[in-house]
Amino acid sequence: MRIISMEEGGDIVGIFTRWSKGIEKMRSVLEGLESGFQFDDHFGFIHTCPSNVGTGLRASAMILLPLLSEKLTPHQLEDFAKRFGVQARGGSGEHTPAGPGGKWDVSN
Repeated sequence: MRIISMEEGGDIVGIFTRWSKGIEKMRSVLEGLESGFQFDDHFGFIHTCPSNVGTGLRASAMILLPLLSEKLTPHQLEDFAKRFGVQARGGSGEHTPAGPGGKWDVSN
């Protein structure tokens, strides 16, 4: 299951608030069915994607980096992003070039 909250602009608080309400609604529905989100005392919340184990949240933002996109290959930009503790994905996913205007998906 993936719950996504998206909108144009930079209202991070609004996006997170809407996402949190969705998660809480889903949690209450699951608990009403005598179920819930999988949680492990050691690993945290269990995910199907090992890179997200324990985080409970992956946040990403689409950003425009037109000048950087002209100079770096997708792999070089991915290595550059690692220095800042983030991941960069191209317009069509991992290891792809930037989207129109140098658009990249950057996430924790």
